[in-house]
Amino acid sequence: FDKLNAAADLPNADRCEQLDTIIKDYCIERIWMDSPITKSVADLLPSLDQIRNGGIDVVSNQDLIDSIEPFNELAACYAQIAIKDLDLDVVDDLLGPLLNACQFLVTILHEQITLHSIQIRLRHLFDRFPRLKPLLISLDTYGSRLKAILTGDQNGFDVFFGNNETEQTLQQIKTIISGNKTQQIFHAICQYLRILNEQGSHGSLSDRRLRILWFASGEHLDVLPVLHLLLNLSRQTSLWIDLHYVDMDPVQLAQAEQLFETHLFDQTHLNIIYDQTIDLFNNEILEKIPFESFDIVVAANKLQDCEDLMRSLINLRHLLAPNGLLLLLELTDVPLYFDLIFGLLDHWWLPSSNERALHNIHQWSTVLQEISGFENVETVMSQYESTLIIARKTISNNVLQTLDERKHQAWLIFAKNDPQSLGHNIISLLPCSNIRFLDISTSTIDKIRSVLQTMMTTYKQLYIVFAWPFEQTRLSDNSDLGFKEHEESICGTFIQLLQIIHAVSPTFLPFMFVITRHAQLNTGSDCNIIESPLIGLVRSLMVEYVQHRLKLIDLQASPTMINESVLVHALAQYMETSRYTKNTDEMVLRLNTNEKKVKHIAWHYEMLRTHDKKEDQSKLKQICIIPQQDANQQPFRLRVPPSRFLAELTCIPDSRTKELLPGMVEIQI
Repeated sequence: FDKLNAAADLPNADRCEQLDTIIKDYCIERIWMDSPITKSVADLLPSLDQIRNGGIDVVSNQDLIDSIEPFNELAACYAQIAIKDLDLDVVDDLLGPLLNACQFLVTILHEQITLHSIQIRLRHLFDRFPRLKPLLISLDTYGSRLKAILTGDQNGFDVFFGNNETEQTLQQIKTIISGNKTQQIFHAICQYLRILNEQGSHGSLSDRRLRILWFASGEHLDVLPVLHLLLNLSRQTSLWIDLHYVDMDPVQLAQAEQLFETHLFDQTHLNIIYDQTIDLFNNEILEKIPFESFDIVVAANKLQDCEDLMRSLINLRHLLAPNGLLLLLELTDVPLYFDLIFGLLDHWWLPSSNERALHNIHQWSTVLQEISGFENVETVMSQYESTLIIARKTISNNVLQTLDERKHQAWLIFAKNDPQSLGHNIISLLPCSNIRFLDISTSTIDKIRSVLQTMMTTYKQLYIVFAWPFEQTRLSDNSDLGFKEHEESICGTFIQLLQIIHAVSPTFLPFMFVITRHAQLNTGSDCNIIESPLIGLVRSLMVEYVQHRLKLIDLQASPTMINESVLVHALAQYMETSRYTKNTDEMVLRLNTNEKKVKHIAWHYEMLRTHDKKEDQSKLKQICIIPQQDANQQPFRLRVPPSRFLAELTCIPDSRTKELLPGMVEIQI
């Protein structure tokens, strides 16, 4: 551009080279294409009986069953050595349950034990049960220190989490008691969806999305086989899959990402979001996640030691879509030798007795029924590994309206408050009954501020449908009234709307859906240019607002069919499902008059002229910087190009250390 400008005053100059460069490197065009109507797959998930028929009852850990008796005897050996000649007066009261467990274990032995005989027995068990080596290592590690723990010479908690090796061993134990069950349940689900897709009775899965939330605590090696199952399902059925993987340990999360990404090469239908911020036991953090935004929620051995089990289960139910599955793996009935491993921890025991704090099957079923919202609760019990607890969320609208996740959300609709308006037509299709209208003819900015502040204070999650542009006067050939009205009442109000939200700063920033009519300039649009300023304004504000929570939806149909039920249903469905999509923030819903079907049309940019691949590879890799996110997580710097052209300015990762040296100042933009 600079070279062209410098040569502009030179007559008869050949500018073909510069023009070719501009067209090749800088010119892009917007391409509109049909987008798949992505719906949730929750309504197609198998029933609990169908999951059970998929083989989750099959015994997969026979060696665990066979090991119960000899492992109990080994634990009894360590217990006998520990309490022999033990002065009971020096045992702390807090260790009473552990001491009681040791005394009970000793009763199953009928011989005197020596340290030498224990080592012989241990080596024999290593040879007999090689896969269960982590359990034997833990028994030996904790059993050999049992007497020192009971006398107070060593701290049980420090011994339990002694070093990295003991923590790795505990993670391996977790894999043994939970890993197979996790694979079995997902194998049953994937197999059912694959058969359903082959039968074609519910259409193709290519327009469906499976959303999974996985609360992990270092078990990424257990998740890897499940990831392969999901990848195969996605490749065979074209099902879209979103896996939201949560681990509070940053080291474990980084290891999971490194492991998973090596298996995701050259695939487009499975997306993984790695999250360290979501705390299962922090209500304020969980309230930032949109209600009912996942089809499957998985938690393995996460709830056993929570202070308020009912509250935690309600939080998980909040995140489940109707008909979604809650999959829990928890210890309910374990062999005696587990007391010697996990009994070093206080929360393994009830504070008021010598009993284990493990919830039994009846307690799990009872609490899931008491919190309401689940139609069926099934358990697959096992004494030798974690018990599988499956609960399906209800689809009964009468029950759903009584749940917190429906009571604590509200919809604010900027639309005409009359029976024929678009706003009234979508009321029955929205997931809650807390709905408020603001009419363009009667709403002042003071009224809008009052209503908005009240709703953001009253409800935990608010959704705003800004449909005033949809109802605005169409542009007249001989009048500027439409543009003036648009600038003053539409764009001005929208800016103030965002300013009010920013001033209140709620925990959950509202989703905002801006509804227009024929405003996008795709092929077949009536090109209602009166709304072009709003389109540009919203696009610019998307950068300032929370990512993917400000969306443009353009309705395209003839004036007589704009309120057709099929179009209204498509709008309501898209608003609900687009809350969790990350691939588009603008959508055209176009009604095909002849077929009475709604097409979803989205746009993307393509280069005006294709590049040579070899030329592309020679260029520096650019990175995308997301304000308020990457600036704090991914250090970067600007690279000034040798040409000094602004268009060639790039952002590149910066490997600098986070600590500032004396005299240095860090600036964040």
